[in-house]
Amino acid sequence: MKTVKKFLFAVLLLLSSCMKQFDNPLDPESAAYIPPSVEITSPGENEIVNSTSVTVSWIGNKPEANEYRYRLVGYSDWSQWTTLTSATFNYLDDVEYTFEIEVRYKGQNDVRRFSRKFKVDGVKGPTLKFYKLRNVLTSSGQEFTIDVWIEEVNRFKSGSFKVYFNPNEALLVSVSKGDYVRNSGFEQIITPDFSLQKTIDEANTKGYVEITTGILATSQGFVSLSGSGDIVKLKFVARAWSGRFQLRDIDLRDENGNKINVNPTPEAIYEVR
Repeated sequence: MKTVKKFLFAVLLLLSSCMKQFDNPLDPESAAYIPPSVEITSPGENEIVNSTSVTVSWIGNKPEANEYRYRLVGYSDWSQWTTLTSATFNYLDDVEYTFEIEVRYKGQNDVRRFSRKFKVDGVKGPTLKFYKLRNVLTSSGQEFTIDVWIEEVNRFKSGSFKVYFNPNEALLVSVSKGDYVRNSGFEQIITPDFSLQKTIDEANTKGYVEITTGILATSQGFVSLSGSGDIVKLKFVARAWSGRFQLRDIDLRDENGNKINVNPTPEAIYEVR
């Protein structure tokens, strides 16, 4: 009789165990299985973010069991798997971004992907701005380009500005015209003469480069441009693991020679990864 009772108890225990597994929403073999998912809570789909920094937040369908990895397409690679529920990205340009996130249950192979698009409008004109605000390099000694843009400027005719940098972090290689003026059908001038190595060397000694540029008059008289676009390209070579660049002493003029009041503008950086 005792043997029969022990047998029945074992059967009931086994059935109970099977039933528990059958009802487990985290078990892919269970009929009650609920696939992992995540809700991106901010920013909203196609939201315009008025900052060069954004924090993306999310929540999983089973927070106690979820883990995630994520990336900002064109900005960062996939992160390691983590239980964090937010990520902050800095030095964002005024473009559209796609955030991608993958979610799974800890220790499982069922991975689901979700995404969110948003736009950045972090630099408010009229002003000058760097593009890109963040350059990612593979090694020290690598060359890279930072453009200087006019941003939401009306009737731009000419301007001068300084770009500050640390010569221990980066050295200036060249300065050239941007594409905006030429693509608009006008001619542009830049001074001083950056084809002279002496001019480049002086900038690297001082730790800043001073640039004056303008749109040349046509047979119809003075011309100007309104809008946003690159007016100067600066090429640097990295000398460290990171570096910073700042726009200072900005003086923009319209076609009548009047000074254009400008808004603050963010710095740019490079990083070696």
